[in-house]
Amino acid sequence: MKGHQAKIKLAVLDTPGFGQVLFDALHTYIGDARGEEVDVEHVTEMTDALAYSLKKQYLAELPAKQATVKNRDLEDLIKEIKDGQSND
Repeated sequence: MKGHQAKIKLAVLDTPGFGQVLFDALHTYIGDARGEEVDVEHVTEMTDALAYSLKKQYLAELPAKQATVKNRDLEDLIKEIKDGQSND
C-alpha cells in the first residue's frame, strides 16, 4: 500500500504545471504571509530543490522490483534444447 501512495505522489510531482503551483505557493508564503521581499531566483532554486527532494523520497518508498520467474515445463525445455537456445 505504501508503494501505491508513493506512485500517486510521484504522479502529482510529474503533473504538468505542478512546479509552477509549488513556486506560486512559496512565493505567496514568503511575500504575503511572511511579508518579506521575494527573490524570484531564490524561490526558483527552493522549488527545484524541494521537488527533487520529494521525488527522491517517493522513489525510495517504492518497493524493489522482484525478479520475474518464468515457469518452464518439460515441453519448453525440450524445445530450447532442440533450438539450441538452452543455457543449462
